[in-house]
Amino acid sequence: MIQLLASVLNTACVMAVIAYVLVRTRFYSLITEKSHSIHHQILLILLFAAFTMYGVLIAIPIAGGFVALGHIGQIIGGLMAGPLVGTCVGLLIALHRWSLGGFSVVPATLSVILVGLFAGVYALWRKTARYNPLEVAALVIVLELFSSGLTLLLIPDLHQALELEKGIRLPMTIGHMIAGAVFILIFNNIVEARQTVEAKEKIESELRIASNIQMSMVPKTFPPFPDVPEFDVFALLKPAKEVGGDFYDFFFTDNDHICFAIGDVSGKGVPAALFMAVTRTLLKSHVTSNKTIDQSMFKTNNDLCEGNDACMFTTLFSGILDIRTGEFSFSNGGHNFPYLYRKDGTIEMITSANSVALGCMEDMPYQTGMVVLSEGDALVMYTDGVSEAMNKNLEFFTEERLETAIRKSPPSSTRAIVKNLMDEIDGFVAGAPQSDDITLLVFTYNGNKPASPSA
Repeated sequence: MIQLLASVLNTACVMAVIAYVLVRTRFYSLITEKSHSIHHQILLILLFAAFTMYGVLIAIPIAGGFVALGHIGQIIGGLMAGPLVGTCVGLLIALHRWSLGGFSVVPATLSVILVGLFAGVYALWRKTARYNPLEVAALVIVLELFSSGLTLLLIPDLHQALELEKGIRLPMTIGHMIAGAVFILIFNNIVEARQTVEAKEKIESELRIASNIQMSMVPKTFPPFPDVPEFDVFALLKPAKEVGGDFYDFFFTDNDHICFAIGDVSGKGVPAALFMAVTRTLLKSHVTSNKTIDQSMFKTNNDLCEGNDACMFTTLFSGILDIRTGEFSFSNGGHNFPYLYRKDGTIEMITSANSVALGCMEDMPYQTGMVVLSEGDALVMYTDGVSEAMNKNLEFFTEERLETAIRKSPPSSTRAIVKNLMDEIDGFVAGAPQSDDITLLVFTYNGNKPASPSA
């Protein structure tokens, strides 16, 4: 009995390997289809029959009968594809079993057909494509007991039938239990793995779409106003993830005033991107209707605080440039201090009109600061992803390096300033993973110049 059981277990292990190979192929998609065409049902019948035939062909003669794993394909086929597939697999295996003959041929032939039918009926009752390995093992026991009953009922010599059952039923039951449970376990693992991959691909696809939407919300055409010679602007946004919380924007409030804004939302990912979109929309609405930057910031902050259960906030620097005079009125909501880069090469950090980040507390006052830009002066705005860019030694880029990088380009060239800054940052981090969104917004005041005449 020990040797017989070991042989059956060896067969079950080989069949488990075959099962693994099968579910890694197109066979997997055939099983998981919600409805099976006639063509697919025929393929499943042949595949499950071939799977079972391995266990049948190495049948071990004993007590006038055979010890073989001849039920596994019918059971799995019935469970996975319904009673028609399970029964037809049984019919194919029954033809082989009938050809072997012997006093147990009638109950053995009937059992290989009926176990497939019963497994399929059980599947119709359960109405699921996923089974627990223990559930399948229990079903195998029930079906093997049924087969045992057929043997005792249809073999005239009860003593001969009992001897046969004592010799074959236990190893066959254990072998079928192991083969069935392992098949289901492998199948479930493959299904879960594929579902995980599909879910990941779906999330990645949605994030790519979200990233495209986010990037479409910030101006990307430069120069944005080719018919307005009074100023030049260039900007860059490089998210650390697919979507981030940094943003920049610029828009005319009337013919003579343009608003510039740059912000950094707490956190990263989709929540930060959504909060960023809301902040940008609110600010633009309030600046357009209120004109003064401090009141615009005040109202934007109150709107963001309302219903902010997630306790998100955004740092924000925004200002309005009078393109006729170079006067730039601004307000800072907890954002990094920008740099005023004069035409003569001097740089000063603008630290006035600083208040708290938006979204933290209602009715916070916001001040207005003022600087006057002369022809050729530039204003460099950035988020903390610039000054806090880290290299592999976890060292920050720092404001000192930022100032040095700014000086490498003339204030009249906004594009060159941004390019040199990014080159310096890339050289500093030297391939280290980007830890935060990087955003730069630079504009140069060119003075109140008349537009070039049209050609």
